[in-house]
Amino acid sequence: SELIFVTTENCELCNKAEKKIGFLKLFFSIKIVDVQSEYKEYLLRVPVLIKNEEVLVEEYSLDCLL
Repeated sequence: SELIFVTTENCELCNKAEKKIGFLKLFFSIKIVDVQSEYKEYLLRVPVLIKNEEVLVEEYSLDCLL
């Protein structure tokens, strides 16, 4: 199963979130995409973690993941 991590450049929150979800690589394939090229509807909500086209967690809720 694949997770999609929507991020953007120069985003401190995105960088922190990417580190926090690193453990998920043990269980899922994680595709990292830049919101500027894909998933533009999440432009103001990055970072966003998506599975099966459903948002699992976004923005500050990623802090609650761990």
